[in-house]
Amino acid sequence: MVEAGIVAWLRDDRRTVAQLSRRLRRIGLRAKAAAGVTDQDGADTAHAQRDVRVRSRGDGSAELWALLPEPDALAVAAALKAAGHASCAPGEVRTVGQRRADLLVAAVVGAPALYGWSEDCRDERRSGGVAARIDVTIPVRSLAGQGHCPGESPGYGLVPSVTARDLAGSPDASCRGLLFDADTGRLVAIAPDLGAVHWVEHSRPAAGYQHPPVMEALVHARDRRCRAPGGLRAAARCDCDHVLAWPSGQTSLANTCALCRYHHRLKTHATGWLVEGSEDDGLTRTTPTRRPVTTRPHDYRDDDPPPF
Repeated sequence: MVEAGIVAWLRDDRRTVAQLSRRLRRIGLRAKAAAGVTDQDGADTAHAQRDVRVRSRGDGSAELWALLPEPDALAVAAALKAAGHASCAPGEVRTVGQRRADLLVAAVVGAPALYGWSEDCRDERRSGGVAARIDVTIPVRSLAGQGHCPGESPGYGLVPSVTARDLAGSPDASCRGLLFDADTGRLVAIAPDLGAVHWVEHSRPAAGYQHPPVMEALVHARDRRCRAPGGLRAAARCDCDHVLAWPSGQTSLANTCALCRYHHRLKTHATGWLVEGSEDDGLTRTTPTRRPVTTRPHDYRDDDPPPF
């Protein structure tokens, strides 16, 4: 039965090896959840094995290997990713990967790496660390302890329910849970974010043109990527666009979608395009050739994070 489902899924569309690997792992974790197998015992055993090792490659470089609990590993990875993309000093010539490696050394040792820059050891970075955020998707029921469905952290992949609960329930401001309905795949809430839990159904229209930070966060989490047909840009890097232009349309969650700058300009300035929303948050874009294409909010049941 599982094999038939996988074959049908592969025939439905072109799939990559990475997508197949994620799919198989998701099936395995869901099978464990259905059988009532919890992850806590295995997680406790694995966490007790945490370690850091160094191995020479024989060419003047070495591999620094660490085995960490998933929440800690994700926190380190998120901090290094944020640092690698942070503002660089004038004349910066290092790649993002090189900068991350140098910043890791600077953060642990407190001094510039061999090929690092002195700016890597600014006092505010040493004392406060690099600002970063870890997102984890998890069904509401699993967060409440009523199920063991796996969660997922964008850019990392699937995580057992115990790890997802540790991250989503963490008081650390760098961790944010994206809570969704396991039956529909629709976003229900983000928690905690901006100091509180924010529910989609409790979102209220804003008074003016500008989208409040909470509404922007809900739009980004709900859409996950540009809502134009074929849009790939991550919603967090898109504009919050009024479907029906303000002030004719409200500044509300229902009248807002994430659009990358290219598709935003196309909708606003190009002729022959028509965009309409529906009560179920569907967004139908009619092309100049009168072809309607509908997109819907992200389905968290089969998570496939945006590539960039």
